[in-house]
Amino acid sequence: MTDDTLRSMAAEVVLAVMRDASTQKIDPRKWWERATTALRAAANAAGSWSQFASRLARHLQIDTYSAEGGAKLGHVAEYLGNPADLRRFFRLCREEAEWIIVEARALRDAMREAQRAEHEGGAS
Repeated sequence: MTDDTLRSMAAEVVLAVMRDASTQKIDPRKWWERATTALRAAANAAGSWSQFASRLARHLQIDTYSAEGGAKLGHVAEYLGNPADLRRFFRLCREEAEWIIVEARALRDAMREAQRAEHEGGAS
């Protein structure tokens, strides 16, 4: 598995779990800064995927993951069954958290644009 693939998976995880975070608990002006810190801290302290997911939730003040968030975490966990890939994933999250968040934001913007285009196309 390439580092680019692992970074993309991390960005998808960030998007999925940030949907479960609350603007009531996290100041929207610090949303992505908080995501960066949470990603790095969770990867730094995790020895397993379940520890990573748990610490990520705690840092983002998420009480329970939604079905979508849990499904994304489960899907990525399946791909990271190889311990070497999991260690590399954690390393990338620690060392390149800012880049992963940039990728997550770009992915979110592309998804929003696609939804907007689909909505506008359906309204014609």
